[in-house]
Amino acid sequence: MSKTISIKHPEVPLEHHITDGKLEVGDKVELKGEPLENAVRFSVNFIDSSTEQCIFHLDFRFNEEEPYKRTVVRNTNFPSGTWGAEERADNPLQRGESFKIQIKVSEDRFDVEVNDAHSFDFVHRVSLGNANVIKIKGDVKIKSVKIKEC
Repeated sequence: MSKTISIKHPEVPLEHHITDGKLEVGDKVELKGEPLENAVRFSVNFIDSSTEQCIFHLDFRFNEEEPYKRTVVRNTNFPSGTWGAEERADNPLQRGESFKIQIKVSEDRFDVEVNDAHSFDFVHRVSLGNANVIKIKGDVKIKSVKIKEC
């Protein structure tokens, strides 16, 4: 049975517990929003609340200085508490301009689209486990969050 959870104009930081359990293969998370005019960074994280492990960390950075110059970082926090190697790409978002981000949970990776264009994949480094919390924080105004559970 398919179910969609919609959250309109949430306050940031946002911490949303998935009511029916956890993220599973086939689920989609869609965010619509706008980085603030003076944004430095904002992140979207899928968390296992029982361990506080960050299963997927998606960090949009708008800094003007190296080494964080306009990049988007993907990573995982391992059960030991250490972060893995960062995967980086150019940040496709602009300060003050609306965006749509869609994250699809596949069997072996997260597929990320930005503004209806495939941007990158992030291969699972750990089991999806109990990724049951979505956290959004930083310099962003969120218009909506949709979680489509399959």
